[in-house]
Amino acid sequence: MQKTLSKEEIIAEWRIVEASKADPAHFGILYERYFRAIFLFIFRRVDEEAVTGDLTSEVFLKAMLNLAKIEYRGLPFKAWLYRIASNEVNLYFRNKAGERTVNFEKADIERMMAESTGDKLITEEQENILAEELQYLNEKDMQLIEMRFFEKIPFAEIAFILGLTENNAKVKLHRILAKLGQRLKKKFENE
Repeated sequence: MQKTLSKEEIIAEWRIVEASKADPAHFGILYERYFRAIFLFIFRRVDEEAVTGDLTSEVFLKAMLNLAKIEYRGLPFKAWLYRIASNEVNLYFRNKAGERTVNFEKADIERMMAESTGDKLITEEQENILAEELQYLNEKDMQLIEMRFFEKIPFAEIAFILGLTENNAKVKLHRILAKLGQRLKKKFENE
């Protein structure tokens, strides 16, 4: 699970952001801290290492070039990077008409199942059915699922990344899970 930063850690991080605005050499600290997380975030969606590398580079280039525009909002700097990464992945799929991938671990699926159907145990057959059902979600719903369950991003950051209020992000996720849970229960009963 991603480490949630304390308020003091977030403030200290934003001091690095401010220092980076004056001297881009400080940006290397942020790059080193978040490169792996952003790379994996993108890789789980495009499933091609070379493309992931290119998109990750683009994310950090855009972040560095636009440092002067960002303001402290009480969130970690990574939320801003995830927002850029999310936009880059969406742009990539719009321009390339590529097929989006969804990569997940069994523990992520079990957590999502517990929230959507109340059933924490999942068979391999149920996991396959769930993976199939996830393919039918629209892009925005899938992004919300991925960020919450596969990336384990807190709601405040998800809201910022997707341009929603925190409450709206929670309500949308609840509705997605309820709808998904209903569909899954019907399919599981027919197993």
